[in-house]
Formats: sequence, C-alpha cells, structure tokens
Amino acid sequence: MPPALTREEVAYLRTELLPRFGVSPRLADGILLRSWKSGPLSGTPRLPPAIKSLAERGLVDIRQPSPGQPFRAFWTPSGLGALGEALRDRRSFNPDRYAHIGQELSANRGEKDATSGSL
Repeated sequence: MPPALTREEVAYLRTELLPRFGVSPRLADGILLRSWKSGPLSGTPRLPPAIKSLAERGLVDIRQPSPGQPFRAFWTPSGLGALGEALRDRRSFNPDRYAHIGQELSANRGEKDATSGSL
C-alpha cells in the first residue's frame, strides 16, 4: 500500500493540480518549482514544505528536465499510487474539479497493463 499523503501535502497539491485558465495540468509535466536567483543557494530549487516532505519520502523526484529550464517535481510510481489513493477520498479532492487527474492516472494504468500483456 502506498504511503498516505499528509493534510499539508493534499492542501498544496489541490492548488497545484487545479485547472487554470481552462488548462488542466498534467502529472507527466511535473510540478513547477521556483529556484533561488541569488545567494549561496543560487540555481537550486526552492522547495515548499509539502514538496520537501514528498521528496524525502520518495514520492516525487526533483530534477531539471534540461539545462536552462526550471526545476520540476516529477511523480515516482509510489507517489502516483499515493496520489491515486488520495483521489479516492472525496473530501481531499473534489471529483468534479480534479477529474483530469483521475483520468490521467487510469490512462497510465491502462498503458502499463497493455504493455505487460495482462488486461
């Protein structure tokens, strides 16, 4: 069973995964992170407490897709499992507002089943 998301992580993810201007964010694109522009941490990502907690537990992987692009938090397989479990709780994620996330998770599961040959 995947580790459960904390209340703080769910609150942060609700704001990050909410559609903006008619565009639904995709899990595959990761969560955009700001980076430090000056000082001793210049060039490193700024980690909100919720993302730091997710990264410490191995639910997201922090990386820069390519040099010059912003850092992003990408979901690991166990993180996708934990997010899927949180989506089942209607109090955490309103099914109407976050249906795009459930659809993407189920599409990912379908692709895995199709590639493994067990449907």
